[in-house]
Amino acid sequence: LIDRYDFEYRDHIEVKGVDGGMDTYLLVGRKGEPPLFPLTEPAPHP
Repeated sequence: LIDRYDFEYRDHIEVKGVDGGMDTYLLVGRKGEPPLFPLTEPAPHP
């Protein structure tokens, strides 16, 4: 997927059963095309 699409890093989250948690990314669109939903700020935490 990383060869065909652009991703934006979002956050590091803790996941039950996964030591150290995991990083999350948002799919922003195909490589070489403008983003479908350009983001300027990280999403707020609930």
